[in-house]
Amino acid sequence: MCFTMRTLRGAIGGLVLGGCSLSAGAIGAPPAGAAPNVPSAETPPAPASTAKPEATNDEEPEGNQYARARLISGATGVRPGDTLEVAVTFDISPEWYMYWPGQNDSGVPATVAWSAPAGVRVGDLRWPAPTRKVLDGDLLDYIYLKRLTLVAPVTLPSDARGTITLNADVEWLVCKDACLPGRARLTIEIPVAEAAGLPSSDAPLIADARSHWPQPLPASSAELSYAWREGAWRVRAPGAVRLAFFPHEAGATLQEPLARGQREGNELELHFAPLKGATPRSSPGSNPGVPVGSRILGVLQVTREGGKVEHFDVNLPMADQGTNDPGNPR
Repeated sequence: MCFTMRTLRGAIGGLVLGGCSLSAGAIGAPPAGAAPNVPSAETPPAPASTAKPEATNDEEPEGNQYARARLISGATGVRPGDTLEVAVTFDISPEWYMYWPGQNDSGVPATVAWSAPAGVRVGDLRWPAPTRKVLDGDLLDYIYLKRLTLVAPVTLPSDARGTITLNADVEWLVCKDACLPGRARLTIEIPVAEAAGLPSSDAPLIADARSHWPQPLPASSAELSYAWREGAWRVRAPGAVRLAFFPHEAGATLQEPLARGQREGNELELHFAPLKGATPRSSPGSNPGVPVGSRILGVLQVTREGGKVEHFDVNLPMADQGTNDPGNPR
């Protein structure tokens, strides 16, 4: 089993995981590439997508066999100045899994580095809510089975013309009994036209991913209350049968996540410690300059009677002001 312990969170550069080597670079947007091509027809054809693995000795990385990546678009074309959704989607083999960017014990999430023409803006990736997985040896990970689709908005300049070529350099880790690295350079060509494009054949994949995005944590709700009290973040959800918290890798470290991170019933008590070596850079959902590891970041999962499951984005300070307390959680 490939693994890296929580104490290694925040390391920069290559990671060696049980003999598997994988770059751990952050998601980013490299310098812009070539300008758009000559104008295309009014009614755009479907976007063309290719995936070209890059490996030494002309060999495909082993992980590509168990998680196959594609770059897709939600529409057949886009108008100048408009925004459309693109996504990196992975088809994961049965019993294999990939990682969410959480406080995992045994793996790292996929990374995407974009290359786009001048003036084209690619936004942040949106991650669906993950699943909690306990491995042998009491290792805890936050994972995806079967499919993972990471969606990003792409905004064109008002003077865009022709065809937009978008590249994504993608690296990932896929695991079962062992962990294998994967790598591919993905390309998609998106026609630009005066008429809006139609939904593409891959639009249902993006819609399905959107349906699994965590929702904003409500500021006030009788069904969900939370408070920072006596050194712990306490959550209460009347009518819930199970509560769980998935801590993000950029947030404060969740203490005893295996024992405390999930509870049957409608109350959850969580203890956190600031991430050691926190540095003033952007953290998800916060302003630049907020120290990474100084906030409670992650996903709160609420399972209701009847099996309904809700997911909420959590981004709160480790202080009393992170309080929404209509139910007075103890």
